[in-house]
Amino acid sequence: MTAHLEQQPSSDDTTSAPRLTLIEQTYANSTPGDTILDYLDACAVLVEERGTDAVSVARTDTGHLLTPVGSADFGYCPLPGGGSVAARRPTGRIWTGLPAADYIETHWTTASAEDPVRFGALEYSSTRWLYRDDRPATIEEGGPSPALLWDAAKLTVSDDGRTAVVLEFRGRGTSRVIVWVYDLMSATRRRVGALPQLVLNSEPSISCDGRWLLVGSREVLLMCLEDGRATLLPGIRAATWTPHLGANVIAAVEGPDQGPGVLTLGDLHTGARDVVCGIDVRVDALDISGAGEIAAVVATPGIEGWMPNVVRVDAGTGEFEPILPWRLLSGTYRLTEAPRWGLRGTNRDTVELSPGIESSMTQVTVTEDERIESASETADYTQEFTQRLNNRFRTLLEAPGAAVVLLPELVGLTQWLLPRRPNLLGPVRQRIIPRLAECAADPVLAPTSDAFAKAAEQLEQACKEAHR
Repeated sequence: MTAHLEQQPSSDDTTSAPRLTLIEQTYANSTPGDTILDYLDACAVLVEERGTDAVSVARTDTGHLLTPVGSADFGYCPLPGGGSVAARRPTGRIWTGLPAADYIETHWTTASAEDPVRFGALEYSSTRWLYRDDRPATIEEGGPSPALLWDAAKLTVSDDGRTAVVLEFRGRGTSRVIVWVYDLMSATRRRVGALPQLVLNSEPSISCDGRWLLVGSREVLLMCLEDGRATLLPGIRAATWTPHLGANVIAAVEGPDQGPGVLTLGDLHTGARDVVCGIDVRVDALDISGAGEIAAVVATPGIEGWMPNVVRVDAGTGEFEPILPWRLLSGTYRLTEAPRWGLRGTNRDTVELSPGIESSMTQVTVTEDERIESASETADYTQEFTQRLNNRFRTLLEAPGAAVVLLPELVGLTQWLLPRRPNLLGPVRQRIIPRLAECAADPVLAPTSDAFAKAAEQLEQACKEAHR
């Protein structure tokens, strides 16, 4: 095996995909004694400077904004030939009418105490949806609700664009991450298993045959996406598949938690290992293009001493430079993560593991309180999702023009709740569906009338199925 990362890119059509995408987040500094409104005034400067009202967005390596204004993206992957998959939700503006409201989502408790009418709804604003090409993905089966994500934390897609893997954080009981595999062609999903919360510090990577997932930082796991078995890859703190170098080859960073590290290429079948370069900094994640370009998430100067940011690494020297400046023009620190190259190519070979790795694969234990449909957790979700449904319906009553972006959530929540709370059947038929019909017939809402009519039709069908 060679230690050279550079290879000729695949001839597959990826010219429409962005060269490199990443997730950008920014937070305004608060001063002791600041009220929520003081904080919002400070954040308003960031809204204008960044050109978006979202605290978390997707950008290209040139800084171009990919996330639609009015939405926030927490995961984003370009698809071969164009298009994208994203973990997305509306921004806080829809609940409050304030342009900078998204910045206080994580402080909703304090905000709600100051002004419960305006900020109370932020408690239920974390619901995220899988979006395909800027439209909510329709998932036909397999899960608590169609395409509804409790708190999607990480997202990746296969190099052929057919499969997406979502890591969904769950805080009920033992904090853990649910691993979902989405078939983007058939619009179905299945739950593979659960992993420890620590994997959220990494960026997941799917093998070229779609069967294996590399996930984790400081401790990297290799997980089988067919049956949920997993094993620890010792001595590795970050890793990604490199299909252009062979189906079994991964790029990995080895070394102590705080760095420095060594970038290596390893063959999971033969055990061969080559050193590429040293990197004199802590590395949490990386991705490598089909042309051998390296993007890594490293520790950079920031709040409390450091912040993660995406950098471009020189494979010859190990030196790196930021993809985007670490600070905005206003001086506020920028946080970037989730680098994803659009031009990775496609290797159609099957991954072969060494006998040692294969024999070490074990089923990840899922205890009773971690089961997604356990009695206690279902009760928790029922109460939480009922509150969210009431919140969305109130917005539909008070601001139907803004509520159109919430229709997928309203439908998804209702579809999940009706089989579990039959007493909601009456309110849905007597209040929600008629209100949707009113909006569909409202001349003022004519540009979005089809969306309201479609939502009413979907809820009527859900009511019929629940009544059987």
